[in-house]
Amino acid sequence: AKAVIAEAEAAGYDMVDAPVSGGIAAANGGTLTFMVGGSDEAFRRAEAVLQPMGKAVIHAGAAGAGQTAK
Repeated sequence: AKAVIAEAEAAGYDMVDAPVSGGIAAANGGTLTFMVGGSDEAFRRAEAVLQPMGKAVIHAGAAGAGQTAK
């Protein structure tokens, strides 16, 4: 995740890693938990997309931190 995010940022894109917890039932119910790694700005942008799908969207830190938290 760190390497891919670094490449995306070098190309001018914001990117996060955002593994989920909750499984199929939580996905169907919109109650997933997202552990997000990336810059503060990338997190703010991703949070707006992820929030409708989950009960919790947690900024775990810099690139790769979402996967580390998971």
